[in-house]
Amino acid sequence: MSDLLRLVDDKVLTNTEVQPPTQWTNDYDEMGGDEQWGPEGNVLRMITVFGIEGEVKPLFAMDPEAGEALSLFQVGDGAFYFFNIEDSSIFKITSHSDLKGIVETIDGRGLAGLRVEAL
Repeated sequence: MSDLLRLVDDKVLTNTEVQPPTQWTNDYDEMGGDEQWGPEGNVLRMITVFGIEGEVKPLFAMDPEAGEALSLFQVGDGAFYFFNIEDSSIFKITSHSDLKGIVETIDGRGLAGLRVEAL
């Protein structure tokens, strides 16, 4: 298992000290597993199209019942991005450079509290 993931109670979770925002998950399989995040996954293919390079670190995905098919990830350079699974769009988070701040903003003000740039 990669150092990007950890096994907890027979579940594969993303490896981060920060808990996901309310109505988000860090369960790797619920986030799309290797199909989305693996070495041949959709996210890696999409970021390559936009010229983004580096190791992709999956972090969290919004619960599908919450309304949007968004995932939050980090790329090797430290930047944070959202990936919309429904239309394969990618947004770079420009208002925050730390995961804890992103999670606190989502929990406090929702996604609208973040500034993003569409790629």
